[in-house]
Amino acid sequence: MTPRVLLPAQNLIPNATFDAGNEGFSTVTSPGVFPEVHAISGLDANGQRMHDGSIISNIGSDVDFSGPGQTILTTDLSGIAGWSTGGAFGFDNVHVSGTSFTSPMAAAIAGMVFVIRPEWTAEDVWEVMKWSSLDFGDPGRDVLYGDGFLQAEATLVNARDYIFADGFEDGTTSRWSGVEP
Repeated sequence: MTPRVLLPAQNLIPNATFDAGNEGFSTVTSPGVFPEVHAISGLDANGQRMHDGSIISNIGSDVDFSGPGQTILTTDLSGIAGWSTGGAFGFDNVHVSGTSFTSPMAAAIAGMVFVIRPEWTAEDVWEVMKWSSLDFGDPGRDVLYGDGFLQAEATLVNARDYIFADGFEDGTTSRWSGVEP
């Protein structure tokens, strides 16, 4: 029996993401292989496959997008040595690597789009993320980058501009048909 990912209210959850995995495999780890889940691979600062010691991003035909996955600056409540060393508010800043950091970034972008466009379906949200991404590698979808390298700002601008494309906000009503100004 094939396991199944259950996503209640799927159209209300546009950010079902999962990291592609860090084992260096040429296939994505489960649940990223399921069509209901978007698998995100990790890249280094040069836009290449994340490879930080033994942590190597998985790739494969199930990769939907790519995102930053190496040397990510974050906070660590327990500190580098396993306890707080007195950083700001008891936190330490640390650099971490892994595709576990690409997935929440993708989910955050999708969530922000959903706030801007609450009437959109999950498919609409992922579509604007797709055409806002940078297409690295060969043109089109590929096993490392998926549909492209995620771009938060471009995605949000495209979602916003789609909202305001009717000209109402800037007073340009020439694109309206059958409407008297």
